[in-house]
Amino acid sequence: MKLNYLSFLFFSIFMLITSCYSPCLAQENNRDDVYAIFKKSYRKKLSINKQHALLNCALEHAKQANDIPKILKAYDIKTFLFSFKEEKDSTIFYAKKSIELSTIEKDSIKLLYAYNRLANGYRFAEKMDAALNAYEIQLELSQKLANTNMQVNAYNCISLVKRKMGLSFESENIATKAIALIDKQKNKEYYNSYLTALYNGLGIIYKERKEYDQALAYYKNGLSFTDDPSEQNIFLNNIGNIYLKSGSYEKAKYNFQLALDNAYKLNNEKQVARALCNLGGAKYNLNDTLAIDNIAKSLEIRSSLDYKAGMYSSYHQMAKAYKYFKNNNKALEYAGKAYETAKVLNTGEEQLESLKLLIDLGSSNYIQPYIVLRDSMEMLESGATYKYMSLKYNYQKEHQIAQENELKYLGSEVSRKFGENKRVAWKWGLFILGILSVIIGGSAYITYRKKRLAEVYATETRIAKQVHDEIANDIYYTMNKIQHQRIDEETTLHTLDDIYQRSRDISKKNGSLEIDENFSKTLEDLLKSYKTNNNIIITTGINSINWSYIEKQGCITLYRVLQELMTNMSKHSKAKLVKVSFTQNKRKIYIEYWDNGIGTNLKNKSGLSYVENRIKTLGGKIIFDSEINKGFKANIIL
Repeated sequence: MKLNYLSFLFFSIFMLITSCYSPCLAQENNRDDVYAIFKKSYRKKLSINKQHALLNCALEHAKQANDIPKILKAYDIKTFLFSFKEEKDSTIFYAKKSIELSTIEKDSIKLLYAYNRLANGYRFAEKMDAALNAYEIQLELSQKLANTNMQVNAYNCISLVKRKMGLSFESENIATKAIALIDKQKNKEYYNSYLTALYNGLGIIYKERKEYDQALAYYKNGLSFTDDPSEQNIFLNNIGNIYLKSGSYEKAKYNFQLALDNAYKLNNEKQVARALCNLGGAKYNLNDTLAIDNIAKSLEIRSSLDYKAGMYSSYHQMAKAYKYFKNNNKALEYAGKAYETAKVLNTGEEQLESLKLLIDLGSSNYIQPYIVLRDSMEMLESGATYKYMSLKYNYQKEHQIAQENELKYLGSEVSRKFGENKRVAWKWGLFILGILSVIIGGSAYITYRKKRLAEVYATETRIAKQVHDEIANDIYYTMNKIQHQRIDEETTLHTLDDIYQRSRDISKKNGSLEIDENFSKTLEDLLKSYKTNNNIIITTGINSINWSYIEKQGCITLYRVLQELMTNMSKHSKAKLVKVSFTQNKRKIYIEYWDNGIGTNLKNKSGLSYVENRIKTLGGKIIFDSEINKGFKANIIL
């Protein structure tokens, strides 16, 4: 009985196999029928599995006939199908097969598309360095074949990958090249889908740089190129988030509501949940307690879909809402859930974000995990960048790129914009020196109005030294480099932008200070501006203070005192962790500054006398506590 059962089983398997391949085997001498199988596999009504089964039939026939073009076609279609489903391993496998055969057949078109799909497979697998290398080969092939569509596609993908690798200036440069190429085409409308993606990417870049006006302009540009409701929702949410970050809460609420209405019309639960979560973020900033209901509904939808990434966003948003409404226990509960979800997702950025929120809420036991994770992520990012640069060098060497095209993306317009034109170099230098003249003159004028002449002299000396050491030397170095060395546009623009930003910082630190009802935000921005890759800045209780008890001049004085403490920390303390806490008891305001730096000898506190005298002018008191290698503490009472 057992033998009969096994015989039946083997017979069934044999019939199943032959039923799959019999169409190909029966028609192996009919070329048209084989291509008909290819055509049939394209039918949208067929499942992916049935499409692959048909392709396997055609592939088997082609292999038996040793028909290379048909084998290549089968590989090409299978790669496309796997790429469409984002099945990374299979996409990479069949793309490599296509590349091998395309190279043998010298089929440049097939080779172009094979590299595109190989790059996509690497991108799905988060192998960004390998993806970038493949996209760059795609770009070179598309340029040789004058295939504008695939050239724009390559630019778009290269920009995306470089942005994910943290190379934002290179990403921006590539995106603008793509837009410039599209502008030259007669049928620009054909490229609208690329324009939406490119402008969205540029918006993200400027949002990450906190240049919100420029980010908003790019998002609005992108929105104008699409009439797809789903794509429109992406832009509406992004525009709303920019308004949220810049404090325009009513405008944020309006855009999120539009996105929510669209999502309901589309009957798209994921989009509904996203818009509800974002809408809740706008509402709690407008002191609307319905924010909690919106976020809770978004969490309910995302949980029912088991959409972990969305659940993380809802947990994190809920924690921030409860923090705003001063329900610390609930805020900690949801921040903890956000952190646990981020660990399940295994996403570093989200883990850091949730850990930072937990620390802000007073959970100091999360400080060490935060530091460890941040340091490891920085090492990984540096490693990925180094690997990419090595791949890029090898790629350029293998293809023997001509010297004038060595920096093929970043340096293509250098000769036109900079070249050997000394007048251009001096023009840049004089422009920035003009800015510096205004800064120095303005700063001198502001400090001149201070009460003590000695203070004026000390301030002017410090500014002059800072301008000389940090700005003037860099301008001279940059001008000299432009005149005498071969340089690339990206590096030069980045250097000039860095000089400008530091010039603006000098002006900001020594210029006038506008005080309004949002003084807590002004102080928080000041403290967080000292955040670097080597430290953590924690502020607690700052939004609970009623600053109306302190006059405007007093607020300015306090701002300058905290600025001095933070500057001393930045220059001298080597602190990894800084905490500034604010509390209030009736009309008394208590500020505690603490860092874990190298400390100082308080017997020689001449550098702190400036701070002490400022606080005394307000009728306040400041107490310093520090020892060498035991950190630094300052308690301020106003």
